[in-house]
Amino acid sequence: GIGPRINNESTVVFNGNIDAPNIGRLYFIAYGRMVFNGWIKAKYTSFYGNSSSSGYLVFNNPENEFGPQSDNNSALKMYCPRIICGAPNVISNLYLQACYNYKNESKNYIDLNGYDQILKGLYCGTISDSYKVPAAPGDNSNHLCVKSEKPALLTLTGRGANKEIHSHHAFANMVSVTLDADPAFTLVLSNRTHSMRGGIMVSNGTMRAVNATSFPNMTFLNVSEGANFSLSTSVADAMRSLIRSTIEGTLVLESDAVQNMPHCNLVIGENASLTLPES
Repeated sequence: GIGPRINNESTVVFNGNIDAPNIGRLYFIAYGRMVFNGWIKAKYTSFYGNSSSSGYLVFNNPENEFGPQSDNNSALKMYCPRIICGAPNVISNLYLQACYNYKNESKNYIDLNGYDQILKGLYCGTISDSYKVPAAPGDNSNHLCVKSEKPALLTLTGRGANKEIHSHHAFANMVSVTLDADPAFTLVLSNRTHSMRGGIMVSNGTMRAVNATSFPNMTFLNVSEGANFSLSTSVADAMRSLIRSTIEGTLVLESDAVQNMPHCNLVIGENASLTLPES
């Protein structure tokens, strides 16, 4: 494990590389601000936040290799730290499992910090009775979220064919999201207010937004041919700020709550399929 006992206002910088390909699991325990300038190579990885700390983990090297993250057992697990990206693709190609700790509601987020990243998926899991997935966490943008004050793109590549991931993560600030997965992969977004001012692009696969999910500040939605996006929500005007949308695949809007999109310029492709509320 790596977690020097510093206070919450201190910073420790690792300039050298960390080569641990044969360790069962490499633990990063966030006390204060831990900055990693060298590359990290590890098979399985967990990021922890001390229960009483406000720890940050800052990754600055795009040559990081966190190993095969193909399933739930080998996922990169986050237990309440805050991760800050200092360069493009510093946490790329990971299947990230965030475990929610009810005692640390605002200590689990990823700040893209203006740098594009690629992940296999975002998943919320449980580890014990002390770690719980929130049923309806609402719009707390500092909790279980991916955010960036500068424009940044998060690309999700999925877990393969006939797989489905349910995520309680929220997308906030200037983040845009692309789903570019296997056509038979499904990402389900549930119970969050996504305050993102960027947009969503579904290039391949299916994205479903369900329950109390909404995108009140999202400005664009694009669905490529063969891809799918559906929205079924109880939230009024769930995409009210949408400015432009290009639909070449399948768009399903299953609720009257999306009927108010007064500024949207909608472009419908030749092979597009649209299902809209009757009213």
